[in-house]
Amino acid sequence: DVVRYVHHLEAANHDRLPCQRVSSHLGWQGHGGDAGFLWGHEHLAPEGWSEGPISFHGLDGGDEQIAAAYHAKGTLEGWLDAVKPLARHPRALLALYAAFVPPLLPILNAPNFIVDLANRTSTGKTTVLRVAASVWGNPDERSSESALGTWDATRVFVERASAVLSGIPLLLDDTSRAKYPRIVADLLYTVASGQGRGRGNKTSLATTRTWRTVMLS
Repeated sequence: DVVRYVHHLEAANHDRLPCQRVSSHLGWQGHGGDAGFLWGHEHLAPEGWSEGPISFHGLDGGDEQIAAAYHAKGTLEGWLDAVKPLARHPRALLALYAAFVPPLLPILNAPNFIVDLANRTSTGKTTVLRVAASVWGNPDERSSESALGTWDATRVFVERASAVLSGIPLLLDDTSRAKYPRIVADLLYTVASGQGRGRGNKTSLATTRTWRTVMLS
């Protein structure tokens, strides 16, 4: 009875119900990116786009929290001045350049890859990751809506975050915070492979999510 009621309600009000395009992942939209690029909650539409904006709609609250970290603030000139001192540090520049790469991966038909910064404590690794995060959004890891995460995460979280961030870099700081040392190697392989673990449910197989990204660690 409820299904019949909703069906009739929709049929009677079809022309009155608002319709909006949504996506559960960031990055390139449509077939081959022809629908533009979704950067956080902002749709960067291609020239001549007339079908209305695409909105991000996460599968749960955690997805929405991830998307909220990606937005503009300040000015381009101010950001350029802030990162200018990195010109004297090639290793830091490598991470900065890598942060720009994810949107290019499908265009170049290039695989996912990892950039890992390894050194003793207090040598600037976290600072470099903050700079890389600032390319896309909020680099303050103390914020609940930060583009910079930590290795204190489960495999499922990293898989889902990678799928949401397809086309945007995944940044995780401090491998020493990983619960088990083995999980670091497993997750590096998972992110680079671009495909989540196959899972089943009570009735069928769950959809396997995929992504194109660069991981900075």
